[in-house]
Amino acid sequence: MQNKSLILMFGIIFLLVGVSNVSANIIIRTVPAQSVWIADGITEYRMDVYADSTQHPEPGNEIISAEWDVVVHSYLTVTRAEIPTDESDFFWGFEMMDGWNRVDSSVNGEELTDNVRATDVMNHGFDYGPLGITGIIGSYWFTINTNAPIGQNYFDTNDVAFGIDPGVGFTTDEGTVTVINEPFTIVPQQARLMNAPNRAFISWP
Repeated sequence: MQNKSLILMFGIIFLLVGVSNVSANIIIRTVPAQSVWIADGITEYRMDVYADSTQHPEPGNEIISAEWDVVVHSYLTVTRAEIPTDESDFFWGFEMMDGWNRVDSSVNGEELTDNVRATDVMNHGFDYGPLGITGIIGSYWFTINTNAPIGQNYFDTNDVAFGIDPGVGFTTDEGTVTVINEPFTIVPQQARLMNAPNRAFISWP
């Protein structure tokens, strides 16, 4: 695994490694929008990546940047990736740094590594970021290949870093980011998904 190294903007280095003097954890969570995914190679499914900083509501713990990798299984095809445009966005209401606000949809069967978001601290100061909240930092859409393994599956994230100040933050490498991956279930393409109030049924031909 390669460490997140730095963000260099306007001559200022934002180190997202070598974290010091932080306690408790920031949580990063992968959440499939649907619990059942059909391996038909056509239907598009969404997975959201959430950040949760509610364990750090004290001033001085504003999140000013985030970087993360998304592990993409070989049986998934990435169709697109987007940043939220509503109040579900972790960084909702904050101006973002030009060129440092993007999510990655470039590869399949590897890792999506070009995910980075940074608030405009150059114009607003180093306390310019959300504090003690939960929200989405990126959303990804996939189709499931017909040869996908049937059963329960998970996404994963690697190399996660949340910055709260130049040189200070939370990372998976330092053990100050907790990774939680919620499951989803892959079913064969022959399955029919029929919606009913508060539940879903799978029937077979």
